[in-house]
Amino acid sequence: RSLLGRSLPGVSYKRVVELDMPALLAQLGSMEEVEATLDKIFQEVVLAGNIILVIDGLHNYIGQVSRPGITDISGVIAPYLRFPQFQIVAITTYEGLHRYIEKNPSILSLFGKVEVSGISQRDTLVLLGYLTFALEKRYKIFISYPAMREIISLTDRYFPSLHFPEKAIDILDEVAVYVAGSTREKVVLPKHIAQFNYFFFEGLANYKFNAFFLKIFL
Repeated sequence: RSLLGRSLPGVSYKRVVELDMPALLAQLGSMEEVEATLDKIFQEVVLAGNIILVIDGLHNYIGQVSRPGITDISGVIAPYLRFPQFQIVAITTYEGLHRYIEKNPSILSLFGKVEVSGISQRDTLVLLGYLTFALEKRYKIFISYPAMREIISLTDRYFPSLHFPEKAIDILDEVAVYVAGSTREKVVLPKHIAQFNYFFFEGLANYKFNAFFLKIFL
């Protein structure tokens, strides 16, 4: 919609592009190569003028000690954040914001923070209904309405501090993989959610994966 000019004025006729940082780090052998590649990408974003760059998990790349899959790009990205043509949406978690990004005020000051609230269970159910079409085609299964309601109920019970819809979307995808690969059945029913519950929901609760799905937009 934004590319076709059918969105808000500030983003109309813009192209939204996600920078796949994990893939980039996996393919490049050294920090020097990473910085050179990022510098080239950021230059192209500025020159294009109509690109909105998206970086997921910004906290993994700001104020971090470099290790496989994680590195600090503060030095290469900071100069570009001052260009009005460098439009970026950076996604992080509450923990990542407080633990890493806030400790780098020179970076933090160049972002505006927008917290995205969750949607209702009813709206989540409608959204899951739309998403099932792609999953059903991919896994050659049928996802029943009662199964979707059970997913929403369980995610609400086990992750009360997290927002819909993402926690339900992720579980829906996991359940589809489970039914298609482990049960060989063609219809996803509430009983499959109950089976899945034993080793997934209970396991997550025991290991306390808090704020696993929650994101905010900077």
